[in-house]
Amino acid sequence: SSVYIFSAASIGMDRLMILIHVVYQIPAILMQASCTYAIFQSWLFDDGMHSTPVVLLFFVFKYCWYYNTLSHVLMSTTRIFRLYAIVRGRILSNGRSISLVIVIQLISIGSAVLSQFITPCCRTSFAYYVYSYVYETRGSVTNYSNYVIDLPMNISSTACSLLCYSGVSYRLNDSESAKINSNYYENMHVIFRYAMHFAAVAAFHFISWLTLRILPPLSSDPSQDWLKGVTTLFVLLNSWSAAFLFLLNNTEV
Repeated sequence: SSVYIFSAASIGMDRLMILIHVVYQIPAILMQASCTYAIFQSWLFDDGMHSTPVVLLFFVFKYCWYYNTLSHVLMSTTRIFRLYAIVRGRILSNGRSISLVIVIQLISIGSAVLSQFITPCCRTSFAYYVYSYVYETRGSVTNYSNYVIDLPMNISSTACSLLCYSGVSYRLNDSESAKINSNYYENMHVIFRYAMHFAAVAAFHFISWLTLRILPPLSSDPSQDWLKGVTTLFVLLNSWSAAFLFLLNNTEV
């Protein structure tokens, strides 16, 4: 079904994001310890964060992040469609679901290319002095990557999820108060269960991008740099949440 297709695609992208942290960022930071700094002071690659491998790794990271963000728009809108399709007898087929996933993948890749390589400013990269991420700002140049791509996409994703899942809840409450047949009522509850699963995943995503916006500006004092690391924790929790909630809500898997 579309639920499994969307979930599998999201979980796959989340695993890729976690893999980037485990394979590169965590070792790169750990190797800055005093006992190994003389050997690994270039963050495992010459030119540090400006080296080609690191730039490509964070391009993949942004691609995964954009897919994660856009997937919430996809999942929330298709839940609304599925809800009202019961009455009209239409079903979101597996073929259509796969096609939608491919479209979101292409948009995510295009957004990552635009953000990391085409906009005048500012490419995102790993932060090594603390386990986090940072925009490579250029003086007074407007951060187009942030204000034109990242922020609008994050806000739109959360707003769409909020509206759609509120609509699902309203529809369920409306059906409970109406006299409807038992099959319809049972289908409504199945859809509601899946919708709440996706809503919980969307909530993790909202918290992760919100902390990324709020906490770093609060850590202007070096003694508060740990706040930046908290943002990474929430990003990883967001990546982990989809798989956890999927297994929690689908015990038959």
